[in-house]
Amino acid sequence: MKKQRERAIVPSQNKLTRDQIQLPQLNLLAMMEVEGNIIADIKDDELYDAIQNIARNEPICTLLEIGSFTGQGSTEAFVKGLLENPHQPHLFCIEVVNNLFVELDQRYRDYPQVHCYHASTVAAEDFPSPETVRAFYENYPQTLQQPSVEIILEWLEQDRHYIASNDIIPHIIPIIQKEYKIERFDAVLIDGSEFTGALELEQVYGANIIILDDINTLKNYHGYYRLMADRDYIRMSYNPSLRNGYAIFYRVDYLHQLDRIPQE
Repeated sequence: MKKQRERAIVPSQNKLTRDQIQLPQLNLLAMMEVEGNIIADIKDDELYDAIQNIARNEPICTLLEIGSFTGQGSTEAFVKGLLENPHQPHLFCIEVVNNLFVELDQRYRDYPQVHCYHASTVAAEDFPSPETVRAFYENYPQTLQQPSVEIILEWLEQDRHYIASNDIIPHIIPIIQKEYKIERFDAVLIDGSEFTGALELEQVYGANIIILDDINTLKNYHGYYRLMADRDYIRMSYNPSLRNGYAIFYRVDYLHQLDRIPQE
C-alpha cells in the first residue's frame, strides 16, 4: 500500500521547547520549525523504554500510535523494538499536523512495517464542547497546571478549526482496520490531541495492550480511571510523576493466553 501524502505544507515559523509540547495545540505545532530539530515528548525515559520493550518482546502483529509527531519519540521506540520482533509486527502511525507528518513520513518511508497516515481520529464536530472542557477543569483543578482554562478553551476552538479547515481525513482508525482486516489492535498508544483521548480509547477498546500518556490531563484522565475500573484490564506499569503521567494496561485474557500471572 502506498503511504498517504500531505495535502498542504504549512511553512515553519516558530520553535517550541519540549515543555511546550506536553499539551500540544495544533495551530502552534503547525508553525514549528521541525527540520533538523528533535520534536518529541516521549524520549529517552522509562515510557520510551517500555514502548520499545513491548514492540520487541510481545507476540503481537499490529501496533497503533495516535499522535506520532515527527517520529523521533515514541515512534522511534516502537520501530526499534518491532525490528527485533520475530512476529514482524506492523506499526500504524497517525499524525494530523501537516508539517509534522511530512517529517514523519520522510523518516519512515523506507520501512515496510511502518504505515504513516496524515489523518485524524475524529471529525471537527466530535470535539467536546467548551462547557464539557470547562467543567472538567473545574471538577479536577489539580489537572490544570500552567495554561488557564480560558487558554485551553481557545486551543479547543483552534484545534476544531484546524481539523475542519485543512481537508484532513477524519475517523482514520476504522479505515485502517477495514483496509488491513484488523478486528482489534494488539497494542495502542494514545497520545494525540488534548481533547480527543476518550474518543480514541472508545475506538480501540479491547486492544491487548493500551498505553496512555498524559493521564493527569483531560486527554487520558477519564480513560485511565475507566481502565482501572475494568476487571478485564490490569495496570502493568504506572508513573503519575513523569511529565503528565502515564500508565500501561494489559488485557487479563491476553496474559492468561501467555500463561502469565497478572500482577502489577
